Amino acid sequence: MSNKKLDFRFKLLEWYHRPEVFYFDMTGHPPYSYQKEYLYKWKDPEQHKRLICVAAGGTGKTEMLGLGALFVAVVLSDERIYKIFKHLKQSAHEV
Repeated sequence: MSNKKLDFRFKLLEWYHRPEVFYFDMTGHPPYSYQKEYLYKWKDPEQHKRLICVAAGGTGKTEMLGLGALFVAVVLSDERIYKIFKHLKQSAHEV
């Protein structure tokens, strides 16, 4: 196995155990505390079937959702489907 492949596998392992490092590696800046919390929650879909994010404008919600999807696809190698709703009322009608 080449060193590049081995390095990437170690990086995936680090990202899995420390999602905030994944966030930093992708953006160049550390996540806000709520972003870090969400990345950890996405690791366990059975425990967290629904996540609600309420944060002020301009605090990185859209960036977090994009990186969260990337985290799930690349690091967790998962094919989960996420539905994103703008309002809590909309999500209440979904199973």
